[in-house]
Amino acid sequence: MKLRIDSPIAIASLLALAACGSTSAADDTAPAVTRPPAPRAAPRPLEFVGVITTRDSKVVAAEFEGRVVELYVHAGQRVHAGDPIVKLDDSQVRKQLAGAVAQVDAARAEIGRASVEVRQAKREARLERRLYRRGAVAREKIRQATFDRSRAGAGYGTVAAQYRQAVAERQQLEQHLARSVLVAPIDGVVSMIRVKEGEVAVPGTPVARVFDPRDLWVRFAVDSEYRHLVVEGTRVAALDPASGARFDAVVRNVSTDIDPALQFVVADADVDDALVKGEGVGVGSVGRVLLQPAPRR
Repeated sequence: MKLRIDSPIAIASLLALAACGSTSAADDTAPAVTRPPAPRAAPRPLEFVGVITTRDSKVVAAEFEGRVVELYVHAGQRVHAGDPIVKLDDSQVRKQLAGAVAQVDAARAEIGRASVEVRQAKREARLERRLYRRGAVAREKIRQATFDRSRAGAGYGTVAAQYRQAVAERQQLEQHLARSVLVAPIDGVVSMIRVKEGEVAVPGTPVARVFDPRDLWVRFAVDSEYRHLVVEGTRVAALDPASGARFDAVVRNVSTDIDPALQFVVADADVDDALVKGEGVGVGSVGRVLLQPAPRR
């Protein structure tokens, strides 16, 4: 029996073969499509708060309590060793010094009186011994003369100590008077001025600090969660808000004795001074420290 091409079975078979052929041809000729992985965005740099400082700096502190009469400098000003920083009111020191001088004079007079008493007691003790050897006085007279001599010597020692104390107080006040004008201890840049004209400077409290800008450093706080990223040798970038400068630095020290309750450590980074242009870096100012973490793989 002949199979008619237009029979339902033939048509179905041809359609099936065509379908298989077209699918097979498409599979054999279509190129494989490979999409490149999407590039990973660079992680944002971590930002910490830091202070621009130097390796060497000196504190300028008041030695006596006094009102600030005049402030000769401003923050960021360059000074030389010996340049005036602050003038303190020394009127009270002058009054105290006058009293100390009077005490020294009084103590000196007491020493003179005590010296006379010691010499007199020694003379009487020698006289009583001679009289005793001649049988003119009892032995008790010698004991009394010896006691008087010892008492006079003790009195002299007391007034001598008072004299030395009075002299020391006078010398200290003289030093205070000589240092009523606070001066720069080194060449450098003045920063961290803590007083204003009219305010009272407290003894021992810093009124300013002078930084030597020849060796800049950056000190910054690192949150505990990023502690593992900041180690000795880590490179960071420091931003100075005062001048707008950006400069590189290398971490040289990371503190390990910070109170755990603070939840951060302090790192010190040495600035590459050769790359710092100009002298406008705001020493003592608060800036930003940037750390570029490594991209994740």
